[in-house]
This record gives sequence, structure tokens and C-alpha cells, in this order.
Amino acid sequence: MATAAPTMYCPECGALVKAGDKECWMCSRTLRVTVKVAAGAPPPQFRYETNAAASWKVTLAAVAMVPAAMVGFFVTCSAAIGVRPYQRYPDNADILTYLLSGCAGAFIVCVGFGVLIASLRKRSVRKIPA
Repeated sequence: MATAAPTMYCPECGALVKAGDKECWMCSRTLRVTVKVAAGAPPPQFRYETNAAASWKVTLAAVAMVPAAMVGFFVTCSAAIGVRPYQRYPDNADILTYLLSGCAGAFIVCVGFGVLIASLRKRSVRKIPA
């Protein structure tokens, strides 16, 4: 009677992988080492734990995003107004230009903070073998 081939799992996420795979299909990690489990055995189990330091950093970055966006808005607006300082009463098109440039500055700040929060969020929950 032939024995069944061992089942292989990704050591990072525990996903079932094929024998010749170079990268895990679930977590996209390079497979240097795979966990071989005998046929019929349960897959490796992981427990997830919250990383308190990363959670605090995500929270502080989210809170700091609002004032930073406001500063970006007002600095960009004032820079746009500074281009034409001798115009005493700007017309509506100029005011709209100032506001749009301020919104663009605030948007860029929010995108920067979004990238920061996304990179920190990956570290806020860590996987520990059970």
C-alpha cells in the first residue's frame, strides 16, 4: 500500500501550497521553507495577537492627519494667494483657484498619511504559531 504524499503549507499564513510553488498564493511570500505535514494531519494553526505599539502608532497617525491636512490646505491657499499679492479684490475664479489648490494640498497630505497608516496597519496584528 502506497503512502499519501505529505501536504505542504506556507510557514507564514498556513495556506496549502503545491510542491513546486516558489511563492505563496495567499500571502505572496517567497517560499524558502515549507512545512510538511503527514497526510490526514491538521494544518498548522496560528493565533493572532495585537501589537500594542503599532496600534498606538496607527491611532496617532490617524489623529494627526486632520490637523496636518488643515495646515496643508491653508499653506497651499496662502501660497496661491501670494502669487498675485497686489490684486485687492479677487474675482470668483481666483477664489475657486485658491480653494482648489488648498484642497489639492490637503489631499496630498491625506494620501501621505494613508500610506503611513497602511504600512503601520500591517504590523498591528502579528501571527504567532500556536
